[in-house]
Amino acid sequence: MLHEIFSRGFTASVAAYLRTVAEIKVVSVTQLPFREYTMSLPRPDCIFVLKMEPLDGAFLLEINPELVLTLIDRILGGPGKAPTAARELTLIEQSVIEKIVNRGLEALQEAWLKVGHFQPKLTGYETTAQFVQVVAPSEITAAIEFEVKVNEVTGKMSMCIPYVVLEPIIGDLSAQKWFTVGKKESTAETVESLTKVMKETSVPIVVRTGAAQITVQELLRLKPGDVIRLDTSPHNEIDVLIEGLVKLKGRPGVSSKKKALQVTKVCSIENKT
Repeated sequence: MLHEIFSRGFTASVAAYLRTVAEIKVVSVTQLPFREYTMSLPRPDCIFVLKMEPLDGAFLLEINPELVLTLIDRILGGPGKAPTAARELTLIEQSVIEKIVNRGLEALQEAWLKVGHFQPKLTGYETTAQFVQVVAPSEITAAIEFEVKVNEVTGKMSMCIPYVVLEPIIGDLSAQKWFTVGKKESTAETVESLTKVMKETSVPIVVRTGAAQITVQELLRLKPGDVIRLDTSPHNEIDVLIEGLVKLKGRPGVSSKKKALQVTKVCSIENKT
């Protein structure tokens, strides 16, 4: 439940930052020795060493390198296509992807507010799991696997939290404690956290200037300079659709030499298109 909240917050943050469609969801939560977790990771990999102050010890956030390169391509202005093969990141690419990781840490901090006030921070980066020895190989850990989808590219992300890190707060992670906290009234921090996520959530808006019906034959004959007469007048209000529903009415115009829309009415009835 805690990491489902994290995945929703991280999804909103990534989508707003990349200005594209993104989805992060929890796939599984398992308990296994640290050795088994590291042996399951690919080579090369993108492994970020994190701390959750004031808790002692470190934990890992691992992101599939192909997914990382896709994110970097999108951040730098590319289409966000998956690379042909995984490779190690350059120092510049590491710096770029850290911006995404830091957004993930903000989402993690907000998700953990029901448990306590923690300050997650990035402390290291590795490409080979065997070189990351935050705990003994036999130490029990919680491994959370996520599926990340950006546009049409899907990749995996995982988080590995050793038991020694969670031990001081293990009582606060019990189901009884969790549901008790969930029944309490919303605090100012909860409201502020939810408001922040909502403000960063991307919503597609479509302005429909008009429509026209033409035959396939007429479509094939169209050439540059031809005019298609719409079913609206320049003086009529036009529809503004949000998620496919008519939510606003407005008039088209120009503002600072750019196309603009003046909202004239807020629709109270949801009209499906």
